[in-house]
Amino acid sequence: MRPRPEIPPEIEDFLNAGRAPLVFTLGSSAVLHAGHFYTESAKAARLLNKRAVLLVGKDTANRPTSLPPEIGVFDYAPYSQLFPRAAAIVHQGGVGTTGQAMRAGRPMLVMPFGFDQQDNAHRVEKRGIARTISRKKYSAETAAAALRKLRRDALPDLRFESPIATPPLPLLPRAGYPVRTGRSEEFEAPQSPSLFRVRRAKRVVRQREKCDHGRVGSERPRPKAN
Repeated sequence: MRPRPEIPPEIEDFLNAGRAPLVFTLGSSAVLHAGHFYTESAKAARLLNKRAVLLVGKDTANRPTSLPPEIGVFDYAPYSQLFPRAAAIVHQGGVGTTGQAMRAGRPMLVMPFGFDQQDNAHRVEKRGIARTISRKKYSAETAAAALRKLRRDALPDLRFESPIATPPLPLLPRAGYPVRTGRSEEFEAPQSPSLFRVRRAKRVVRQREKCDHGRVGSERPRPKAN
């Protein structure tokens, strides 16, 4: 068994210093073509008066300047440890990033770049666990507006003001949705209908595994009887 990755001490200190932050990340490939994503993301966090973590990779051009202490800029953090402690996650829609965000049970704003990311974004939005935003339309104002909508849509267990979680959310056997086990009840899976039907998030991974030429195996039409 692989040892659990640890959050770098400087990120741990930042997380412990205040409320759960927004997390902005572009994964491992889109981060090489970030453009103004991180600059606009930092502005969006300031418009919302929220703390934020920007995972910018190793390219120094991705680092916004003149940031307040409420916005932390870091090269990397293990998603499995960081995402459960986020208020919401803004990402590019890569399958690994999307899966980790689903496991963490946090609201998602997805800005797909290419490859399978558009499809991933469509699937999580269709299942009510995320919203999407066009890369061309991404700005501080549009991102802040989308995040406000996430806040209005979210259940109490997904609210922006959730207290900082400590260990990552475990997955129940054969369930695939996050449940907090322990003293805190804020992360228990919701039982009532909502935009964020976390219990249905498991279907995204299962359907991705069954995909065949863009069609889900369980949704393929049955041949007509002669």
